[in-house]
Order: sequence, then C-alpha cells, then structure tokens
Amino acid sequence: MRILHIGLASHFTDGMAYQDNMLIEQAVKDGHIVRYIADCARYESGILVECDPGETVLECGARLTRVRFFSFGVKPLGERVRHVKHFAEMIASFRPNVIFVHSFSSVTLLQIAKYVTLHKGTVLYVDSHVDRANATDNKIAFVALHRILYKYVARRTEKVITRIFYVASTCKSFLTEVYGLDSSNMSLLPLGGYPKSDIEYDESRKRTREKLGISPGSIVVTHTGKIDQTKRMPEILRAFRSAANSNSIMLLAGSVSKDIQCELEDFLHDDRVRFLGWLSGFDLENLLCASDVYVQIGTESATAQLALSCRCATVLQPTENYTELFGEMLLYANKEDELEEVLKNLLTNERFLHDSKKKAFEVSKSILNIRLIAKKTYGNADECER
Repeated sequence: MRILHIGLASHFTDGMAYQDNMLIEQAVKDGHIVRYIADCARYESGILVECDPGETVLECGARLTRVRFFSFGVKPLGERVRHVKHFAEMIASFRPNVIFVHSFSSVTLLQIAKYVTLHKGTVLYVDSHVDRANATDNKIAFVALHRILYKYVARRTEKVITRIFYVASTCKSFLTEVYGLDSSNMSLLPLGGYPKSDIEYDESRKRTREKLGISPGSIVVTHTGKIDQTKRMPEILRAFRSAANSNSIMLLAGSVSKDIQCELEDFLHDDRVRFLGWLSGFDLENLLCASDVYVQIGTESATAQLALSCRCATVLQPTENYTELFGEMLLYANKEDELEEVLKNLLTNERFLHDSKKKAFEVSKSILNIRLIAKKTYGNADECER
C-alpha cells in the first residue's frame, strides 16, 4: 500500500518520538511505501528553525519532501494560510492509496480533497491535536484562523474525509464546537509509543544507567519537555526535594525557558537533581527506560505516553483527557502537596512502585501500542472504529 502523510503545520523533525514519526516508521515496518510532505521547519535542540525545501530519505526508509508556502506577499500570513501551489500534482506523482493529513490548519486541504474526489478509492484521513488550550491566546487570531479560515476548510472537506481522528477528548470537543463538524465520523487515535520488550527494556535501562553513573538500586524520577511555567517545574522539584531520600535522583531533560532558568539553577545545587539538556527521541526513550517515575503535573505532554511505554510509574495532572483515557490505572496529582505525598509513597514503598510501573506498562500495551494504532490508518474505515 502507498501511504502519504501530510504535515504542513507539524514541523516534522526526524529522530523525534512524536506521533507522526512513529506512525510512518511503523507503516514502513508493516511493509508499506510511505512518503511524508512537510513544511520547511524543524526542531534543533528544542528550537524551531527554518530549513530548505527538497527531498530526503529518512532513517526508517520513508521519503520526506519539504515544501514552501505561497507567501501572499506577507510571510506570516503565508505561514498561517499554508497554501502550496500545484499540490495535487505532487499527490498524483505518488499515487497514494491512503492520504493522512495532520491538522485542518491549511487551505491546501482543499486541493487534497479535490484530488480524492477525482480519484475514487483513495482514503483520506485527517487528525487534529488542537483544543482550546493550545489553539492560540490571541482572540483576534483565534477568530480569524479557527472560527473562520480553518473552519471553512474543515466544513468544505468534511464529506470527502473517510475518518477524522482526534488525539484527546478536548480535541474532539474543539472539532464539534469550533469547526461545527459531525462527531459521528470521528474516532480516537491517541498518542502512542512502542511498549518495550523485557530484553529491550533491560538492555536500555542498564546501558543508560551506566552511562549516567546511576547505581542499579537508585530510584530515578524524571521530568522532561519544553520546561516553562506551564509545566510547573519549580513545584515538581520542591515536591521531590521534600519526598526524596539519599537513594533518589531527579533527572530533567528538555529546553528551559528564561523565566525559570534562575530557579532551575538554584535547584541544581542539590546533588540529587541533574539537568541533561535537550535529547533526541532515541535518547529520551533510553532515559525513560532508565527511570522509575515520570512526573508531568503541568500542561499535557506527548512524553507521558512514551513514559508509559518505557514502564515508568507515571504521575499526571488529572485533566479531562488523561482521566478519560486512563481512568484509575495511573497516578494523579494537581497540587504540590499531593505530588509530594505520591512521590513519598513511590520512593519509600517498593511494592507500590512495582505495582505502579506494572500498571503503566499494561496501559501502554492495551491503549497506546503504536503497532495497533497504526493499523487504524491503513485504509479500512471499519477498523477505525475498533
């Protein structure tokens, strides 16, 4: 099967552990011919940078094509409208059986829908990661983009789309309430990960702990991502410091915003707290395998699903998305004192830690297994509902 992924708002970055990366990697593993068309931007050490248009073959074997947007004479406008000239011809040259568009945030979807209409039998999927929390803080931009432009694109293409996927319940609400789409043609496609086998997990854990100089008996707590005030890093570190003992280690990885840089430096005076900087997707997975506990009580992060696949006891903020998806299978904390109490139990009660890690791994196998999630995107509309 020939599968075309299109992420004109995704800033596709090879080597990351994002959903787009895992879906195309798994599709190649499953024997499909895969191409990804992306915008001319990617992340380097957590910073978004521009890159040139062109083609390359990714490490997984998929072909990546980067395209520029028509600017309309104003570059910021072009980067929001996301119009690519002659896009239908690009699709036709690949002759896909399945087209998977990541986001409604591009007028180019109108060209894609027209192509699908003219080529009967081509399956079109569109997914959305957008909700009211991450859409935009600017009210004028929200109305202009989501209430008008992207809503127009979504409504004009809705009848051509085989299935609309949402990654969380708040994204589904956004699609129905803001874009006015019919929920009957929607399915959940959660962010996933690769559940590690016993051999993979043990080897990665041993190798990474040796590299970081961490003894086998130490309990490692990890917090990662684009670390800013919304991630509540100071609260997490204070809770850790109150709950930790001499056998506990706190590892931080990611990019740190300037507004909390000074606070982080104060915490790094504690020998039990270490900052590792920005990590690739591969190194992040290894770090999580080396860890015992993953904490994310701020805004939601895709790394939470990755942590579950790496068998971390996972402590999350009890948001609507997390509680609806995971129920009572995971640990939750909303306030600093609640997190301190959960960490004390994990760091001092070996059975509680063991059981929490076991539950996390069961969740990753049953709900977040990317091998199963990817199969929902291979062209069988009935399979999407399962």
